[in-house]
Amino acid sequence: MIVMNGQKILQTQNNNEWETVGTIKKVDEGIKPGVYNTYLAKTPSDKNQYEGQIILVDKENAVFYQQVNKSTKIVLCTS
Repeated sequence: MIVMNGQKILQTQNNNEWETVGTIKKVDEGIKPGVYNTYLAKTPSDKNQYEGQIILVDKENAVFYQQVNKSTKIVLCTS
């Protein structure tokens, strides 16, 4: 996910080219500009409670991506 100019864009790499998937939407408050590598997200392996900004909700797959402790770590959670 790329965030810039107040917009978020979902992209995937296909045949060594970046392709925009889905719609370009207004970014939620608190998400800073940058590249969020959601493909690196890890599913929590414990029952700990995590705090952090929800950066992406994937309704189709019933999961959400959360940035933890304002770091680059992103966790993948089921809703």
